[in-house]
Parts: sequence; C-alpha cells; structure tokens
Amino acid sequence: MSICVEVVNGVLQASSSSCELVVISKDQLTQLVNGQFDWSLLEFDKDLYSFVTTQALISFVSGHVLGRIIKYFGKA
Repeated sequence: MSICVEVVNGVLQASSSSCELVVISKDQLTQLVNGQFDWSLLEFDKDLYSFVTTQALISFVSGHVLGRIIKYFGKA
C-alpha cells in the first residue's frame, strides 16, 4: 500500500494534504519498474576494481619515485 508523506524537520511523516513524496512497497516498485531498470548496474565488477586499484598503485609508486628524483636533483 502506498502512503503519501512529507518531510517535516527532516523526518518523513504521513500526510493527507500534500503528496510530494510517496512511499511504496518493494512489490509495488517491482511492478512499477517491470524490467525497465538494469539491476546488473548495481553488481560489483571485479575486473573494474582490479583495473582501478592497479592504476592507482602504479600512479602512487611512480609519483613517489619521481618526487624523490626531483628532490634529489633540487639539492644538487
């Protein structure tokens, strides 16, 4: 069953006058969406994670080494 709600002082409260927001059940959401949303977009991608982690590690190490080289030549 859907319920009309409004935000009062940061808290959701049931409302009979205005219907800015509607709270619905999971079943109602599933029926409303009915295959229009690709739930695979919310899945964790291991390949993307490993790629981003590898690139961040390479950038960190190469930046650190480059900083040490610049610091060394700056003192010479």
